[in-house]
Amino acid sequence: TSIGNGAFNGCESLTSVNIPNSVEEFGNNVFAFCSALTSVTIGNGIFSIGENLFADCIMLQTVTLGSNVNYIGSGAFGNSELLKNVTCLSTTPPVISDDTAFPNPNEATLTVPCGSLAAYSSANSLWSTLFADRIEEDCATDSGLEETEVENLSFFPNPTNREYRSNRFNRKDNPYLL
Repeated sequence: TSIGNGAFNGCESLTSVNIPNSVEEFGNNVFAFCSALTSVTIGNGIFSIGENLFADCIMLQTVTLGSNVNYIGSGAFGNSELLKNVTCLSTTPPVISDDTAFPNPNEATLTVPCGSLAAYSSANSLWSTLFADRIEEDCATDSGLEETEVENLSFFPNPTNREYRSNRFNRKDNPYLL
């Protein structure tokens, strides 16, 4: 699935965009001049962010780039002066075409996956000089609980003390206290 050149260009009522993983390609200027747009999430089906894709989205504040994005075109987020939070889910830094891809990157925070901060900081690209504030997602280990798949989980409120009980096996004599 693709979204063609300028498909939503100038759409003034669009406030947020969530591109599903099924979208694999964008044209250029697809969301340019969407003046009310504040947040964008790009799914894992996208590999390339085209030129001026979100240019002049003057209210844009938060962007999340999917894990497969490997290229960001010239002016992709150009003139989106309020952009303060960029999360890139790719462990390998995408190629940035030039320094017009992001406006005021030194005023924005870049968040990258656990274990990939060194790659973004030492990348032989603009990532190493852009985004003065670069942080890594929390790398803390889990609580030690093993993840299991549960089917038919029900919760029953206890009105006297607000505890919730799970009747995992549909047996009222063995609920798990949550």
